[in-house]
Amino acid sequence: MVAAWFGLAGGMVEGAEYWALAKLGWLSLNEALVDAGPEQIWVSAAFNLILFTALALPLWLAARAVPVEHRPAVFLGVFTFLSTFNLFALPDRLQLRGAFVLALGMSVQITRRAARDPAAALARLRLMLPAAAALAALLCAGITGGRRLHERWVESQLGAADAGAPNVLLIVLDTLRADHLSSYGYPRKTSPHLDQLAAEGVLFERAYSSSSWTLPSHASLMTGRYTFEHRADGRMTGRMLDTRLPTLAEIFSARGYRTGGFASNVAWASPRTGLARGFQHYDNLYANLTDMSARTFYGRFLRRYIHRYLFRLPRYPRRASHEITRAFLEWRDQDSQRPYFSFLNLMDVHDPRFSLPPHRGKFTGETSLPGGESPATLWKLTPRQAADRQEMIGEYDSALAYQDAQLGALFEALKQRGEWERTIVMVTSDHGELFGEHGLFDHGNGVHHAVVHVPMVLRFGDRLRRGVRVAAQVSQCDAGATLLELAGAAGTVLFGGTSLAPLWSNAPVPPEARAVLSEVDKAAIAKIPAEWPVRRGWVKTVITGRWQLILREDGAMELYDLKNAPHQVRNLRAVREHRAEIERLMELLTSQVAEARPAAEKALKGLQ
Repeated sequence: MVAAWFGLAGGMVEGAEYWALAKLGWLSLNEALVDAGPEQIWVSAAFNLILFTALALPLWLAARAVPVEHRPAVFLGVFTFLSTFNLFALPDRLQLRGAFVLALGMSVQITRRAARDPAAALARLRLMLPAAAALAALLCAGITGGRRLHERWVESQLGAADAGAPNVLLIVLDTLRADHLSSYGYPRKTSPHLDQLAAEGVLFERAYSSSSWTLPSHASLMTGRYTFEHRADGRMTGRMLDTRLPTLAEIFSARGYRTGGFASNVAWASPRTGLARGFQHYDNLYANLTDMSARTFYGRFLRRYIHRYLFRLPRYPRRASHEITRAFLEWRDQDSQRPYFSFLNLMDVHDPRFSLPPHRGKFTGETSLPGGESPATLWKLTPRQAADRQEMIGEYDSALAYQDAQLGALFEALKQRGEWERTIVMVTSDHGELFGEHGLFDHGNGVHHAVVHVPMVLRFGDRLRRGVRVAAQVSQCDAGATLLELAGAAGTVLFGGTSLAPLWSNAPVPPEARAVLSEVDKAAIAKIPAEWPVRRGWVKTVITGRWQLILREDGAMELYDLKNAPHQVRNLRAVREHRAEIERLMELLTSQVAEARPAAEKALKGLQ
C-alpha cells in the first residue's frame, strides 16, 4: 500500500514536473529525451507504481530485521526518499549529490514523524490511495481521449480537397547513404523493393541533403529551405524550426488533406523540433512501453545501467520499421475518403542498427570499392578501425535489407487498398553515414560526399515516366516543391525550392542552376569527438556536376573531383591548375551564404 501510494502520487508529481521543465527547456539529463507531453503525468505514475511495488517485496524481507512497530516508518522513509530524489534531480540544476542530500533529509523527517504514530500514518495513506489511483486513471483517459477528440475535431474543420487529389507519402530512411542501394550500383542486393520502386518511377542519381544530420535536413525537406535560411540546427544554439516558414504539412492541411507524421527518431524529429507543425496527427512520443519508461527518471537510470553493464541499447528508444508502417496504416484506415499527406521516418540503419530474421546477420565480410580497392588501405585505417568498419557495414546492410522488406510490405498494403496508383511516393534519406572515409565514422561531423549523398526515388503511377534516371545533381530542398507540383499545389507563397519535374521531362536546365549546398554548424560539445571537423567551427560545401568544394570556418579548404576520383582520396586544393575552379566555386558558395565570405577570403589567401 505504501509503495503503491508513493508510486502513484510521486509519479504524477514527477510527470507534471517533467512536462513543465521540458516546456521551459530546463530538462537536460538526457538530451535525447527532453521532449514531453501531458501524457508524462500518467506515464510517470504508472511506471513508478510498477517499480515501487516491485521494490516492496525485497524491502519487506529486509525490514524483517527491524522491530515490527518500526517497519511502517522504514517503508515511509524509503519511498519518501525515492519520491523526492527524482524531483530534485530532474531539473539538472543540482548535482546528484545535492539532490541526494535533500531527499535524504526529507525522508528522515518523514520517518521521525511516522515513528510517533505509525498506525495513523498508514491509515491516512489507505484513505488517499483510492483517490490517487482514480486521479491517475482519469488523467490517462482524459489526456489520451482528449488528444484523439482534438484530432477528430481538427479533421472535421478541414475544407474540401480538390477532386481526384492524390495521396502524398514522404518516407525518410534516416542515415541511409545512396551508394548502399542496389539501384545505385551497390554490389550487395540490399534493396529489391526500392529498386522496383525506382524502376517504376524516377531515380535521382546525385541527390544531396542540406546537412549531415537529422534536424536541419528534415527542416529543409519540410520547408524547401537551406539550413542557412531556416536556421534549425539545435545542437549548439538550441534553435528549432520556428513558425516563420510554412511547412508541407501546413500547406496540405490548408488544401483539405489529412496529415499524419510517424517518426521513429524521438530525439531530433520530436514535436519540440518544430517538425510536427501542420500535422493533425503526429505519432512520435509515448508510442510504446520502452519509450514511456525511458521518459521517467528511474526508467532512464535503469536504461543506462542496463546499457553499461548488461547489453548495448540504442541511445534512445525507437520503433522499428514494421511498427511505424503499421501505425501509419492504422491511421490511414480511419478515413479512406479524404486524401492524405503522410511523413514516415524510419531509423533501422541508424546506429545501433536494427534487423530481424531472416535479415539479421545476412551480410558479413569485407566490402570493396569498385575496382577491388580496399577502403581500409585508401583511408589508412588502423587494423582495429578496419575490423570495426567491416562489422558496421555488415550490420548496416542487414538493417537495410530488413527495412527494404518492410517497405515492400507497406507498398503491397497500399496496393491491396486500391490506392497505390493514386499515391505519390517519395523515398529519400536525411543524410548518409561515414565508415572510415577521411578517417571519420558516424555522421553530423562534416559534409564529405558519403555523408550528404542520399537516395531519392519518386513514383506516381502513370503520371511519371518509368525507369528514368536523372544524372544531374539536385538538392533535397527541392523535394517539397516537386511533391507540391505533382499534387497540384504548386506556387505556394514562401515555400522554398524548385520543382525537379524539368529534369525528368527533358526540359533544358542551365548547368550551374543545379549547384547544391550543404552545411553543418559548429558542435563543440563534450560528446563530439575531437577529430570531427565541426569541433572547430561550421563546415559548408558546394557541389556541381564535377566538383565538390568544402570550406571550414577556420579557412581550411578541400577540393575533390567527383567525376574522376569519386572516393575523395586526394584533396586537390593545392593543384595550381584548379585555382580558377576554386575561385568560381567560392563565388557560388558565398553568393548564397554571406557568412562564408570571411573564411573564403582566408582560404584563397592561403593559396597565394
